[in-house]
Amino acid sequence: MQKSYYLSSRLCAAITDSSGRRDLAKPCDLRLHDALERKITDLCAQINAAGYRLLQLIAELDDEAPWGAWGLASCAHWLNWRCGIGMNAVREKVRVAHALKQLPQIAASFAMGELSFSKV
Repeated sequence: MQKSYYLSSRLCAAITDSSGRRDLAKPCDLRLHDALERKITDLCAQINAAGYRLLQLIAELDDEAPWGAWGLASCAHWLNWRCGIGMNAVREKVRVAHALKQLPQIAASFAMGELSFSKV
């Protein structure tokens, strides 16, 4: 089974046959495509690592429980109010933030950017 790749015109000139269809059998320089993929995956790893750091801070805030001073019921309510994150999402973030304390290998992979929040 042949793989097909979407190649933007900025990355590689379209190679077409007489009917206007791209001939996937002809070679194309994918070095620019590979560089773009590397940039995207590197940025995703940085975002994942930042997500881990965010969860560490959320767990710390939840442990300190300062939101009562603002008349809020929970850390999730504070995150909803101050960060604009939906209540379902913040409840999940608080839950996972505390669960990571008991999951050192998963936490380490998340901190290194190897896992996304979705996979954690």
